[in-house]
Formats: sequence, structure tokens, C-alpha cells
Amino acid sequence: MNADFLLDSVLASLDTLRYSGKLLEESDLRDAVQQGLASPEYRHISLSLCEELKTLNQMQECVSRVSGPEDAESFQLELRGFLQELNCPHTTLADNLDQFDAKLLLIGRRVG
Repeated sequence: MNADFLLDSVLASLDTLRYSGKLLEESDLRDAVQQGLASPEYRHISLSLCEELKTLNQMQECVSRVSGPEDAESFQLELRGFLQELNCPHTTLADNLDQFDAKLLLIGRRVG
């Protein structure tokens, strides 16, 4: 999938959800996704979207708060379990959080 198209799609979805964080500009979203777990904004939006989906879907699994990149391994394990409970076909994306498209797609699938 084209990263620019996915960026636009994620931005439109965030706007629809009335997201009020710092990632409403394409350059800010791109930078946060590029940094992944090193970015406080990426960590925040990832956790917020997971918590929202957990509530909406009355789920048991959720992803714990991540304090930084050092938590990447536990984040990946929890995210994989969370995506499985959602019956998401993209559970393997949690194993590829070093790739820009995978990090963006993870946000895109949770907001789209």
C-alpha cells in the first residue's frame, strides 16, 4: 500500500474521530511514525486507539502504557494478542515495528 495514501487515510480518520492531539499534520504524523516507540506522540496515539477499541468491543486484552523504545518487545507481544482478539488479519505487523509502513498501517487499521 502506498505510504502517502495511507498517511492521508489515517489523517482523515483521525479528523473524523475528532482526534485533538499533535498528529493532525502530515509532517508531524510522518515524523512520529518514523520514530515509532521513540516518539511520545506515537506511543500516546497507539495506546489511546487500543483503549478506545477495547471499550467499544468489550474486549479483555489491551496494550499497556509504553514508556519508551525499551518497552518495544512487551508492546509487540501485547499488541499481537490485542490484534488477535480483534480478529485482525494483520497480527504479524506487530513483529515489524521497525518498518515505516507497518507502524503506519497499525494506526490506520485501528482508526479506519
